[in-house]
Amino acid sequence: MRLVAPGGFGRDLDGQPVANYNLPAYSGMIFLKPGAAPIPITPPEQLACTPRPRVNTTVTKTSTGVLQVTITPSTGGGYLRSVQIDTPRNATVDIQGGQQGVSSSTTYQAASGATSAQFTLRRTGAGAYFVQMTVTDGCGTWKTFAGSGGN
Repeated sequence: MRLVAPGGFGRDLDGQPVANYNLPAYSGMIFLKPGAAPIPITPPEQLACTPRPRVNTTVTKTSTGVLQVTITPSTGGGYLRSVQIDTPRNATVDIQGGQQGVSSSTTYQAASGATSAQFTLRRTGAGAYFVQMTVTDGCGTWKTFAGSGGN
């Protein structure tokens, strides 16, 4: 059903003026009076951000000098948005489905709706190796790291 009001209905919940509106069958719409302030809407993924939920960093040794790293936002953090990878120390990073042999700072942009990311950390010399990361999800940023000692 198409609703039309020459003087306008008022404003939608975002505060935008509305003069006509297509109303699908079996649905409804709320309009604010002219001059009313918009109603702030909190995205669902931000509802559970206080206190800030942790980001899970799972590290599995797959062979000598090789670690499989999985980054997963906890429930409440929403979808994964990006992972800022700092310059690896004594290692390179292979991004699953992306760049290989990364040895400098880079940002991994997660696909829309991604719930995790996987990286392989490969030691390049003797001794300890690690990488620091800043994960961004629906609740903001979270700093984490992955690595191993010299053995």
